[in-house]
Amino acid sequence: MSNTAKRLILFVFAFPLLGALIFLLPHYHHLAANLVVILVTILSTRELGIMFAQAGFGIKTPYYPLLSGLFPLCQYFIVSGLISEKAMILLIVLLVSINLVYPVFKRDKKRVVVAVSTVPVAVLLLIYPAVFFSYIVRFSVFPQASYFIFFFILLVYLNDSNAWLFGVLFGRNKNVFAVSPSKSREGFIGGFVASLIVSESFIVYFPRFVEGIEPGSPWLAAAMGLVCGFTTILGDLAESALKRYTKVKDSGDMILGRGGLLDSVDSLLLTAPVFYYFICLYLGKFL
Repeated sequence: MSNTAKRLILFVFAFPLLGALIFLLPHYHHLAANLVVILVTILSTRELGIMFAQAGFGIKTPYYPLLSGLFPLCQYFIVSGLISEKAMILLIVLLVSINLVYPVFKRDKKRVVVAVSTVPVAVLLLIYPAVFFSYIVRFSVFPQASYFIFFFILLVYLNDSNAWLFGVLFGRNKNVFAVSPSKSREGFIGGFVASLIVSESFIVYFPRFVEGIEPGSPWLAAAMGLVCGFTTILGDLAESALKRYTKVKDSGDMILGRGGLLDSVDSLLLTAPVFYYFICLYLGKFL
């Protein structure tokens, strides 16, 4: 089966399932969808940990995926009003601090050096992708949250899909970025076009059919489409840089036609916080 066919099959089945999860199970601040986010965070961090372990870093992969899941979980408790927002900052400081002081307790000098060398990677495993994923959980505070969650998914994945389609059909100018030389300038343009169309539609047109949400400025929608289109592309390229460093083609083989789970969600990560703050601006409040 060709890679194109695999992508089409994934698209046809994945979007209805995501739509059902978002619109049919919005209970308890989208508990079902947020549990999926926590699980995806853990599994994606596990893939990243394996990548770095294969690159020679002495990372104990069983621990960091579980610890990374604490960030979206903490965010869910914040959204539900169970704990203060300061808990997220405390969690970050605590986990990063533990990794920084861990080498201090090594008695052998060589082990100290090895432990210190793993600190940057260990901190990265805690922060990426977990902190970025936690912003997706935060979407649950928006009024009509199902609408905005689905908006976010379409904004990212139609950018990603359109960039791939334009690259296949029209891609001539490649080697734009060294980390992913197969991607073309035409593909990036296709992605930006998709982001602009989705953003204009969901900010200006579709709110007319959604109770309690007023249409927004087309200029804000255009700015959002351009910025989120850019961060969607950057999110994909950032993970490509990590794969190039660790010398792997894919982060795994979990997802049909796309490789690993992290390969499939990398475009979401940098866009999630940007999308959150744009929607706060659109709604006229800082949530």
